[in-house]
Amino acid sequence: MKRLLPVLLVFAGLLGSGMRLCAQPVPPSSVMPPVRYVSVYGQRMAYYDLSNGPVLVLVHGFGTSAAIDWAQVIRPLARHYRVIAIDNIGFGLSDKPNIAYTTQTFVDFLAEFLRELGITHFNLAGESLGGQIAAL
Repeated sequence: MKRLLPVLLVFAGLLGSGMRLCAQPVPPSSVMPPVRYVSVYGQRMAYYDLSNGPVLVLVHGFGTSAAIDWAQVIRPLARHYRVIAIDNIGFGLSDKPNIAYTTQTFVDFLAEFLRELGITHFNLAGESLGGQIAAL
């Protein structure tokens, strides 16, 4: 528990600071393409797939989803890329199995997700935890 305490205090400090997490809430249903699903390791993963061109995979942060983190940028990015925004396993519309949710778990699910879709060449971007997943 000692390892979690500083993180919890920082998070609580951000909330208490009056910082707005999103300047203008965007209803995801109005800007996100239709949700799709693929089976990864026997679990259903949700994702959004929009446009054509070089593939750009977007990985959301901890405690959020693709619709929350990427709703405001998915369509502008789709002018130049085929954008695939995933809901990590355990988040958003993806299944929430009783497994160890480690960073490596998310990396493994992302790799298998890409294999399931047959994607071999792609650009990868992540926000917060998604950035760590992308880096690994």
